[in-house]
This record gives sequence, C-alpha cells and structure tokens, in this order.
Amino acid sequence: MKISVEPTILNRYYYHKGTAVPEKSTPPQVPDTEKSLPASNLSLVNFPNVTFRMNSDAGFLLSQSKKLKCAYSGRDMLPLAEAKMIYSKLLKRPNAQSAINYLVHYADYMHDIEGYIFELFQDAPHKGKHDFQSILQAHHPAALERLKEKQSNIINSADRIINTMSDPVAETMVQIKKEAMDRVLGNAYFGRKSFLDSVKVLKVPDEDLAKVIKVYQSWYKLPASRNDMDAFIVKYSKESHNNIAKRLISTAVGSIEHIKPQFRNGEDKLSNYLLVSAAYNNNRQSMPLSEYIMLNGDLNIEQNLQKYMNDVIKEVNNPKSPFSLRSYYPESIKRAVETETQGRVILSTRGLNLSKVQQRQNTAPDTLSQRYIVVCK
Repeated sequence: MKISVEPTILNRYYYHKGTAVPEKSTPPQVPDTEKSLPASNLSLVNFPNVTFRMNSDAGFLLSQSKKLKCAYSGRDMLPLAEAKMIYSKLLKRPNAQSAINYLVHYADYMHDIEGYIFELFQDAPHKGKHDFQSILQAHHPAALERLKEKQSNIINSADRIINTMSDPVAETMVQIKKEAMDRVLGNAYFGRKSFLDSVKVLKVPDEDLAKVIKVYQSWYKLPASRNDMDAFIVKYSKESHNNIAKRLISTAVGSIEHIKPQFRNGEDKLSNYLLVSAAYNNNRQSMPLSEYIMLNGDLNIEQNLQKYMNDVIKEVNNPKSPFSLRSYYPESIKRAVETETQGRVILSTRGLNLSKVQQRQNTAPDTLSQRYIVVCK
C-alpha cells in the first residue's frame, strides 16, 4: 500500500546551487517481491533501552561499522555492540571525574559539539563532587541568554525577505515568526521541528515559493543541541548525569539509514541501506535525500557518499571480505541514491572488478532486477 505524503514547499522545488528547479518525473514502479522485518533506526532519546528488530541485511551492515565511515559525514563510527558495552559501564560512573576517566578513551569518536561539551566537563572544578547535570546547570543561565540572542537574530534576519512576499503569505510568515519569538523570549526551550514544519507545509503561490524556501533555509540553521553548545547546555541541563554521558558518544554509533525513507515505502533491503552515524540518521528522519543535502551543505554529503562507495568497492573486490558475497551492493545503492535525489547525485562505481561468478549472480533473474533495485514509488 502506498503512503500518501502531503506536498511541501521543499518537495515542490529543490534548490540547486541557489536556484529553484522543478522536480523531475517519478520513475516507473518495480514490483515488491521481497518482504522483511523493519530495521530499527537508532534514537538518540531511547537508544540504550530500544529493542532492535532487524533483518539479516541490517545486521550485516551494522557489523561493518569499524570498516566503513559514515556515508554522510565521513566520520568514524562506534559499533552498536561496543556502544551498549560503554553504556553499561557508564552506569558505574556516577560522578563527572569517573565518567571523564572512562569516556576519554572514546573522545576521538565524539562529534564536534559533544567534544566541546566534554572539554567543558574536563575543565570544570571539583569534578569528583559533581556530576554532568550539575555542571551544565551551573552554565545554564549564561547559555540561555546567549541562545536567546542567537535565536532572535536568526529569526529576525528573515524580515527583509518576508517584506517582499505577497500579502497573504507575508501575513502568515509574520504570525509564524511571532509565535516563535514569543517562545524564545518566554525562556521556553525552542525546538526547531514544529516551527520549521509549520513553514514547510504552507500553501505558497509560485511567485513566493523561492522566497519562502530561502527563509526556511535560514531558519533551518537555528541552534540545536547537535550543532550549538548553548543549545546543548540548555536542553541537557534537565537530563540525568547518565543520559548526558551516553549522549556524548551516542551520536557516533553506527546506524542503518534508508536511502528512500520507510515513511515513503522505502524497503528494508541492503540495496536501500547506508551506514551512517546515529546523529545524521536522527537529523534526516524521513526527509528526502535531496532536501537533506540541500539543507546541510557544510557536510559535503555528495563527496562523502562517493568516499563511502569507494570503501565499499574495495571490500567487494576483496575475496576475503563478506562484502564479496554481496557484490550487487555498490550498483544497487548507486541507483537508489540517483533515484532518491532525482538524478542530482550520481555516484561512480569505477574500480569495481567483479568476478564472472559475481557477475552471473548479479544478473540472475529475480536477483538484481527485482530484489535489489530500489526506486521511488
């Protein structure tokens, strides 16, 4: 059964090098010939307690977290089993000093904001008498004031563009902005998602579409705990010491990313899977890949996807690697990425040297042609 997705301003038009361009037509459907259990994605909120229900393809790819880097960021990833072990041991580290002494061995895996927060903990006085929560709470008042200023500046920066919109659209955007500013000035933690979603689903005439998208792109850069220290401090000062400790490394845990999101009938097959850090999996959620690339230009996702492909090809070419038994993977994810991005990202499989046996396996009926090609439905 196909899922009906409400059209949004971003799937009506994509920005490509700053210019709005129409979407290409949708490719024809391919029959769904293989059903499997869904592979659970990692959640930064409940990851330590989540029950992972996954098929063999997902389990296989997760087992390669040490060999491959995150397909979106190019960063090293922590294997799931190792992360669970770390979480278990952190339960026995109830104060800041004891947790720091253990986590220092995993500091290289921490993403930028988590690394800065870890340095803040390392520099804090009397670490043996305090935990991570109390340290963040001490920084909370100053962090909140800085956060409010940054949020206000970004939200208000859209005024010039909003003033050039047609009256009905401008009026709606001003109301959305006012509600956001009320929350910022009211000292409430400002979550971006509902705010951005209210813009994304607007019914906008063509003449205002590019302007609304430009405002959306600007507001998408609002501080969040994943990209801003002050936002991290404000949000996690309410969390327990143990949850904060887990968060420092949970963003680096390898997770299964669906190239075509499950929400839009993306299939649970290796041919629709990438291995990415949990932070980027959680951030993208069900967003079309073209949108995610457009909104996160600082990540160089296209370049990192190609590096991921190159690493996979090396594994496939190695007869001792378990990837050699899954030699269809490079070509199938190449097609999946090209389809999901409407032809805007085309990966190269140059260097892929398949044996005659692998070639026969990949062209056999009901193998590559039906089971492993993922297309937009």
